[in-house]
Amino acid sequence: MKTNIFLVHTEYHLMLSINLIVSKFMDMVNHIYITEGKRVRKDLFVTEKNIQIHRIEAKNYGTSEFLRQLVDKKPANFFFFQEVSSDNMYLSYWLHHKGVNVALLQDGLKPYVDWKRKNLAAHILLDTIMFHKEILKRKTYMPYFKLNNLYHYGGWDFIDEVWLSFPDKFKNKANKKLRQLPDFTYRSIDILDKMFGLQQYAINPNDLLIVGQPRSKEYWDKEIEILNGIISKFPNKQVLYKSHPNTQQEFLEQISQIKGLNIVNYPIPVELLIMQMKDTCIISGYSTALLINNPTCRLYWTYKLLGSGGRLFTQVQIVNPTEHIKEVSTIDEIV
Repeated sequence: MKTNIFLVHTEYHLMLSINLIVSKFMDMVNHIYITEGKRVRKDLFVTEKNIQIHRIEAKNYGTSEFLRQLVDKKPANFFFFQEVSSDNMYLSYWLHHKGVNVALLQDGLKPYVDWKRKNLAAHILLDTIMFHKEILKRKTYMPYFKLNNLYHYGGWDFIDEVWLSFPDKFKNKANKKLRQLPDFTYRSIDILDKMFGLQQYAINPNDLLIVGQPRSKEYWDKEIEILNGIISKFPNKQVLYKSHPNTQQEFLEQISQIKGLNIVNYPIPVELLIMQMKDTCIISGYSTALLINNPTCRLYWTYKLLGSGGRLFTQVQIVNPTEHIKEVSTIDEIV
């Protein structure tokens, strides 16, 4: 039986991989390698025989030994996320040159945003040098000497195809083969619900859900003002706030004082919460979790309320590739 390899780093990656397997590759053996770290729980398992989960150390997994393990499985496809990793670059390069189809999967908004990076040429040169230094430090080697532009999604020559939820909104500068990521199916949602034990958590599907994001301190006061405005707008709704794993504790302590805001730290992906909501509002600054559409709900991005100043908006232009997310400029636009 043919095999596939998926290399994931976050629960978002894991969810996309499971859904892609269920939709397209249930007739193959699928090996999911999860890099160890804080972003994916260690107690996850699946009962499907053709989905096998493995754990690898997050630090320096781009080794010749791990590459041999992957090659020995004779994969037809290698699916990965995060071009910002020299480990992934090394593995992708050699697997491609051994005849494996290398596919980059969508990593949130990265394929769609417009970067406005200052001194871009210097960043590209430094990234190229850093990647090759890291590869050599691991006592490995790859004869690829082109400049490494991490702001040009899917640009490596040895990426064969790019899988996206919104391929028509992607600027395909490298002329890659684009593939459509499937919508989540009932079967994949059922597998994910069981994997993460969603039934353990008390969720009222009609509650209003706010998806938090890590934000630099310069935006905290404005963020708190937006939260208070949402709560005032919906006095009869229970407002849930699902924080991001990288949110600073100091900010969480501040918003925990907001009356009417219920911070939930359920160890489950926020995308699973979004899928469970019914006929309510789902709100975030510009979280990529909202790329997953729940047609029974109304989804909003509020990043315009933060203003156009600050470091964030001088680095990147947010792009909304969907038709279901509404970008608002005032709280009154949220209904």
